[in-house]
Amino acid sequence: MLRVTNSSEFQQAMDLIGKKLKEDAEIIVKKLAMDAFVSVVNYTARDTGYAANNWDIAVNQLASDQVWAKPKGASKNEFQDAKIDQTEFEKIDYKSYIRIFNNTEYIKYLEYGTPKMAAQPMVKPTELKLYRQAEGIARALSIKNYDY
Repeated sequence: MLRVTNSSEFQQAMDLIGKKLKEDAEIIVKKLAMDAFVSVVNYTARDTGYAANNWDIAVNQLASDQVWAKPKGASKNEFQDAKIDQTEFEKIDYKSYIRIFNNTEYIKYLEYGTPKMAAQPMVKPTELKLYRQAEGIARALSIKNYDY
């Protein structure tokens, strides 16, 4: 670690630390996005596999964008494996807006249940899992030494 002796050196040190923080943040966001996607797919009930295989991810797209309206399969008999599109995943940076979604028409009934069917939640358990994981990451970063 260098000793900062003037404002120019201080600015350089802060710029370097900021760059390292952005790099760490990008890795963390990508990891959390991947873990969330895998978790929600794994928690999804599998009677036919249609709901579990219909999860998708979009990066930096608003709800009004077309991606939300187009289902992956034309019918319940057409399956597509739930997987993260690599081009979408590569778009992720430290300030990305990431949306994991499922266009299956009955997905909300699986999550919340109905009067005749018990809930089989997948989003809430994923959310709780990610909160715990994010807390652990925050603790680890709070003690990380960013040398400049």
